[in-house]
Amino acid sequence: RAALLRDAEDLLARPQWHQAVADGLASRDGLAFARAAAAARALEMDVWDLAFERLRRGEDTWSLAVQTDDPERMDRVVALVEERLELDRIAAGPQEELGFGADFRDHAVLDTVLRELRRFPGHGWPLLRAALQSPVVSNRNLAAAALASWGRAVWPPGADFLLRSALAHEPNAGTREVFTRVLAGASLEG
Repeated sequence: RAALLRDAEDLLARPQWHQAVADGLASRDGLAFARAAAAARALEMDVWDLAFERLRRGEDTWSLAVQTDDPERMDRVVALVEERLELDRIAAGPQEELGFGADFRDHAVLDTVLRELRRFPGHGWPLLRAALQSPVVSNRNLAAAALASWGRAVWPPGADFLLRSALAHEPNAGTREVFTRVLAGASLEG
């Protein structure tokens, strides 16, 4: 195993890989960029600025832009979500929607960002607030999971009230259970 790991490290250290990745990152082709970004992670290259700039230009690089541990970067992603998505339209009320198809593109973007907001306590409350009232079940579950990860001490004013109200109107039994556990302070892990 050690020899295989050493061989892989030697392969990644070759200069042609860095150039191939740089070429892919400069490509106008979205798939080439995504492949290069994946390779860049293996080479420990930071591609966040490139992914965010492409996102600002309208490309679908949300999943790359949320791959950060930097709260300031995540705040920039959140600000772009608030600018691009109609959060009031997303907060149309709970239903049993799965969120597939063109009509739910914004809800899918929201899912992508919500998955990562659990690592950023206190960041992105407007997104969570909209998601808790979304017709898409995964939006509501991911918002509740973020609140659970944050812990009550970090919840913004009104979060407890909104979650209790969401629980009272929740049509999905599984999501009602999630909301109940979050309100009780129980872990959602495991």
